[in-house]
Amino acid sequence: MSILDFTKSLFKQKSIKDNAKDFVKQAEIIPKLYLYYLAIWFKQIFESPDFIEKGFKKDFYLVLAAQVSKYLMGNDIHKTESENAKQKLQIEMANKHVEKWADDVMNKDNQFCEFVVQTLRMQFIFTAYFKGTEEALKIESNRVNTLLQKYGGMIPVEPTPTYYTKLFQKFLRWYATVKEEGLIDKIEKDY
Repeated sequence: MSILDFTKSLFKQKSIKDNAKDFVKQAEIIPKLYLYYLAIWFKQIFESPDFIEKGFKKDFYLVLAAQVSKYLMGNDIHKTESENAKQKLQIEMANKHVEKWADDVMNKDNQFCEFVVQTLRMQFIFTAYFKGTEEALKIESNRVNTLLQKYGGMIPVEPTPTYYTKLFQKFLRWYATVKEEGLIDKIEKDY
């Protein structure tokens, strides 16, 4: 074992490639974490008497959670794979207000806001490292840049792989807790 390898193992430092591999594994789970977190958030809102009286469909909270998740990841909210006309109509209705709902969550839930912002930052950092800053700026959507400008100032801590892993693990623990309580099963049943 070289001195450098020994030092890395002693301080548990990883190479940028190892950190990137960890982030790629985490990134596979992130859409699901966003979806479930937002579904629980919106389910509570849409089960209130005010929203029930407005006539929203029982499962609209899921459509909204899916669209807000896409929006916060910088994905195209208008791209849909659904052939179902009713579901397409719900998606269109959700998209009309997706920015407002995303803004509501990001401004009211600092922990979720931090998770989203730090995820976008980590994604940019690794893209810039491996493909160059110019390429990273081209790849990242305008929405990602807008989200980072809008909410990044609320989260002054710059991410490190270790810090991000701790933040990610906190949301995994949240997921395990709500899964144990049966909330995930209820969402999957509605989905």
